[in-house]
Amino acid sequence: SVRLAVSVQPSEDLRLALLPLFVRGEVEAIEWTWESGLPEWLEALVAFYGSNNALYTHLVGFPLCGDGTTVPRRLAEVTHWSKTSPCHVSAHFGLVQAAGFSDLAPLPVVPCTEIVTTARERLSQLRDAAGCPVGVENLAFAFSSDDVARQGEMLDSILSPKDFLLLDLHNLHCQAETFGTDPVALMNRYPLDGVREIHVSGGSFSYPKVDPRPFRRDTHDGAVPEEVLELLDVAIARCPRLEVVCLERIGGSLPEDRDKGELASDFERLKARLAAHRPTDPSPTSRSRDIALPSVDARTLRRFESALVDVLATAAGVDDARAALKTLAQNPTLSAFVSRIEPRCLEVAMELEKRWSVRDQKD
Repeated sequence: SVRLAVSVQPSEDLRLALLPLFVRGEVEAIEWTWESGLPEWLEALVAFYGSNNALYTHLVGFPLCGDGTTVPRRLAEVTHWSKTSPCHVSAHFGLVQAAGFSDLAPLPVVPCTEIVTTARERLSQLRDAAGCPVGVENLAFAFSSDDVARQGEMLDSILSPKDFLLLDLHNLHCQAETFGTDPVALMNRYPLDGVREIHVSGGSFSYPKVDPRPFRRDTHDGAVPEEVLELLDVAIARCPRLEVVCLERIGGSLPEDRDKGELASDFERLKARLAAHRPTDPSPTSRSRDIALPSVDARTLRRFESALVDVLATAAGVDDARAALKTLAQNPTLSAFVSRIEPRCLEVAMELEKRWSVRDQKD
């Protein structure tokens, strides 16, 4: 049977919201992000679920792409925390680190062979350090409909037969809502036979000034939309390796009793959905790890990634950012990537990186 898990973080409002579920013994597994910290109450949970083979771990800042400056430190952390005995470890797809920046809000990557090669190598390093299965989560944010269309095949190309896909259904929902894409058709672009875990969450909308159309955000601060639960029904039937479904809610988003009740309601809705599920025999899928992608010189790509983040973090406005990026993209592949970026997506990306990007400290 598929386990129902909750994401745990060192946040008092989330602890209080989840406490009744733990007291009643309803939580079959937990997912913990190492970077978030480990207060005493959470340490006890991690130890309990780890000893019962029901601990899953997720990394936000492990760089599958980027220049890799932080990789040695991140791998050392993975080796250290692997003592908690996780069932598996997952990392985020996308650019989460670039030269001059130690942490980023995850960004879409330039689709090229260098990204695939680097991600495969880093995933192998992560596998060795963790000593357990490793996987990659799909990204919610996209610069364009091309990013949306390509991500599934990029992930399929990156993952080895040993690895798994963490399929975040709200991330798919975000892309479907923002870009007017059929979510089931989009999901079918992903290597569903490699899905071992599913994330389910809620979020919110942004309304960029340059384009007032709603832009769905994976903010983890709201109720799970019914559309995501309907997508879960489809996903369960099409993911033969599925082991766990995890409910995510960010700490700090549950100040009132009604918010905590909302989380409890989401948990019960998921529990009922999983209980009603009957295993099916999905048709086997044929996977190919090699896709046709252009090549970009590694040094050129790294310089562009760093410059991209710098522009997003410092540009005064969307027009200034677009002009700067066009100047920086001298390679045809990079130029095509920049030309596809929608102004509304650029505005949201600037908001994200101005808030979340962390520059390296200079000596």
